[in-house]
Amino acid sequence: MISNILSQEKDFSGVVLYAENGKTKFLKAIGFRNYNTRQPLQTTDIFELASVSKQFTSMNIMMLQEEGKLQYDDPVDKYLDIPYKGITIRQLLTHTSGLPDYQAIMDVHWDKSKVAGNKEILEYLNLYAPPKNFEPGTKYEYNNTGYVLLASIAEKASGKDFIVMCRSRIFTPLDMQSTDIRTLEKKASTENFALGHICQRIRKIFKGRFLSVFRLYHLAWKPERPGQDQFYRRRFAEMGPGLIFR
Repeated sequence: MISNILSQEKDFSGVVLYAENGKTKFLKAIGFRNYNTRQPLQTTDIFELASVSKQFTSMNIMMLQEEGKLQYDDPVDKYLDIPYKGITIRQLLTHTSGLPDYQAIMDVHWDKSKVAGNKEILEYLNLYAPPKNFEPGTKYEYNNTGYVLLASIAEKASGKDFIVMCRSRIFTPLDMQSTDIRTLEKKASTENFALGHICQRIRKIFKGRFLSVFRLYHLAWKPERPGQDQFYRRRFAEMGPGLIFR
């Protein structure tokens, strides 16, 4: 039944697992690892998790809270030098901080031939200091900037590198053998890395350009603020190859 349903979805590529009571009932890879080469997807292929990985950042923060190395209601500026006061770790976790979108700042000011890390993002937040979107705790709005800060807070509170923390405290203990935080070079050299792609309805918007994986999910949503859809269109057009059209 599951196979029949999925076979009708021509735009679907992915690995589907269905389990009951801890026992796998269905496991199948459908579609392609690479649409250019038409290489079939395998159940062992590695996917880019993007924002789904926020759960690991949250988990690190929660473990540090249990160990007494930080508290949820600690102010962010206890750990980091940022131009925004009155924001707590709890508000970063729950997307209620009101922080501006760091990606918009980097889009305008950052040298796109380089990869910006947390250190550079914090520097640019301090340098340009765009206003908050709203006062902390007064509204919910999904926010990537908050999770950049959370990773840096975890490093500050623990004294350890964030990637090392994820590996030693989560991935290795849970035997997550294929899960890691990879550099662009590491992704490119990973043979079974599944490339992202855009379905036909999104392709029509960009008339066949090759796009990079950069907040694609916003294209399927109503823009959050005036002009935001134009921002993402411009951003896609500026980025180089990386995400495959069909």
